[in-house]
Amino acid sequence: MAWYEKGSLLDKFVKTLDKWAGNTGEPNFEELTKTELEDYGRTIGIELDRRKKKATLIEELRAFR
Repeated sequence: MAWYEKGSLLDKFVKTLDKWAGNTGEPNFEELTKTELEDYGRTIGIELDRRKKKATLIEELRAFR
């Protein structure tokens, strides 16, 4: 496993720092467009279908995390 991959020691360290600092790392989904939600989903490893309602996309993102 490379140092930059999800689940690596560095990834776990950054998540720990984020929790300690109070950062959830999750953007305010309601402020994003459907395209931005799709792009964000790709960064965390989920492919979203923009043909669905925005509320459904947000539910899918929250369920994935």
